[in-house]
Amino acid sequence: MATNNNEVVVDEIHMAINNDESADTERSNLSENLVEESFGNDSDEEMVDSDKIRDTAKLLLRKLPSKFLLQYEDDMFLLFDYDENDDDNESQENDNDSQNSYPIICEDIDACHESFKHLLIVIRKFIQGYYNGVTLGAKEIVISIPILDLIIYEDNMYNDQVSFNDLETIFQTLRKRSLIEKEDNIPKYLSGVITTRPRFVSRYNTLVELTEGSATLKNIKPFFNDEDNPVVLDDEDEQPEGSKNEKDNNDGIAILDD
Repeated sequence: MATNNNEVVVDEIHMAINNDESADTERSNLSENLVEESFGNDSDEEMVDSDKIRDTAKLLLRKLPSKFLLQYEDDMFLLFDYDENDDDNESQENDNDSQNSYPIICEDIDACHESFKHLLIVIRKFIQGYYNGVTLGAKEIVISIPILDLIIYEDNMYNDQVSFNDLETIFQTLRKRSLIEKEDNIPKYLSGVITTRPRFVSRYNTLVELTEGSATLKNIKPFFNDEDNPVVLDDEDEQPEGSKNEKDNNDGIAILDD
């Protein structure tokens, strides 16, 4: 907008400013015309483009997590859906796992930013639903990730401080260095194994119950205080006969860690 004495130029529109009351009316009308003209210039195509930009930004922020393959018993699962285009050509040609053919444990990809405390809740619910009402109530979920030499225990108090993205960042950083060093047997993605074990609190409560009955130390098998021979507790004599088979299937042992 340019001003010259009593003349105002707005987008090449010239308007004389009068000293009488009609000037206010003319300025008001001009403002309304400019506003209408401004909105009129926003074509439908431009508005669609803006929507596309916003949608693209959302997709970038919601980029699919990296591949993480988990085994439970004899079945394989994906923790999250993943983008197969992230796999290199060799992986796509030689690795059948590059096909998204496995059941997905966590459908919400935003959960990759959540802590493992949250993810383990999701994994527990998935297992119990996938295996038709299998109950893990007295069992603690354990996830072993061999390539990182890392074991995640469901009841670990630090689970709420580590996310999947944290582990993925560590893995990718170390993997890139391994590729530079041309090391052998470099994995293309993270993989782990899900197992279960008796929960400490559950086993502890069982021991408390033993003290309230007629049990003695004979109900606890001899143990050695080292890692290769963990503490083994046996309260089989206190269980009803019908529950013996269930106990045998669940191994009935507790490993007490620090």
